[in-house]
Amino acid sequence: MRAPVIFFFLFAFVLAAFPTQAPAEVIHLKNGRTIWADHVRENGSRIEYDLGDDTYAIPKSSVDHIEAGGMPPEYSASGSGGASARDLPNFVPADNLKNNPAMVDNVIRNGKVDQDELSALEHAENAEATAAGYFIAGKHEFDHGNFPKARRYLDTALRFNGQDPTILNYYAATLVKTGNANEALTYAERAVRAAPDSPDALTVLGYVQLAADRNQEAIRTWKRSLELRPDALVQKYLEKAERDVKAEANYSEHESSHFTLRYEGKQTSEGFRGQLLATLDSEYDDLVRQLGIAPRDSIAVVLYTEQTFFDVTQAPSWSGAVFDGKLRIPVQGLTSVTPELARVLKHELAHSFINQL
Repeated sequence: MRAPVIFFFLFAFVLAAFPTQAPAEVIHLKNGRTIWADHVRENGSRIEYDLGDDTYAIPKSSVDHIEAGGMPPEYSASGSGGASARDLPNFVPADNLKNNPAMVDNVIRNGKVDQDELSALEHAENAEATAAGYFIAGKHEFDHGNFPKARRYLDTALRFNGQDPTILNYYAATLVKTGNANEALTYAERAVRAAPDSPDALTVLGYVQLAADRNQEAIRTWKRSLELRPDALVQKYLEKAERDVKAEANYSEHESSHFTLRYEGKQTSEGFRGQLLATLDSEYDDLVRQLGIAPRDSIAVVLYTEQTFFDVTQAPSWSGAVFDGKLRIPVQGLTSVTPELARVLKHELAHSFINQL
């Protein structure tokens, strides 16, 4: 029962900004969970859905069916300032492990992992085949957004083959998805050592470095990747990291128990920064109590002037804040935490908890 309860509370927080009295479209997931949305549409291999002004996406393979005209539960309706909520890039590593199609069919039956087949592979005492089997299971769960399950399978795959770059890449990406970016660094670096000329391994390492708030390192890594193979998506990541570094070049830093705050020295008063951190710490504790989970790593919070905020995030002009791995807040003209800002902070902070599910 725990996972559905956690999921309900999380979406209560994420949806708190939006009134939900009108009939909605209901996304029924294969894992039994349900998402109520204002509008739903297919976009290639993804299902996109709108909640108020925000748009989210999930793999189409994780959806059982979509029901029109459902009536959602009543959530509290408090405004959020129209904040755009974007997580880290929805990154999926390249699968370069050459799996036997018959093994894939044996491990994944009727859309589910066959535990008996995995046990049979272990009993056969063929380490390479066993690693491949557990990788197939882990990739299946990763592709369906079940990251805690993916982590367990991939962890077992690494016990049987700890040097395969593809398994290491998927494990590192899974750790990022579950809020363990600093731990993921070790595995992403191992993948690059195992395949130093692989643009895929370098792409994953840069992704992990970005998630771990090591933008300078991510920039160097992605430049190496692009030298080996041009890639429009990697170029986009690189440009984003470069904007971050440029904007934060002369920023000061202050840490609390859960947050690392960066700001331009004369941009805000010490009193306002203290109030902001106190508000974030309070909202953080509320989310932990409600959800029973917490991000493993400190959350980066960056305060911007209005123009710098839009230059860095490329967010729409109506955005009140953005969470994209960092909580980015435009504070120009603010001298205290207003009720509206507090609502925006709570809405965006909820996104840092999403991948813990």
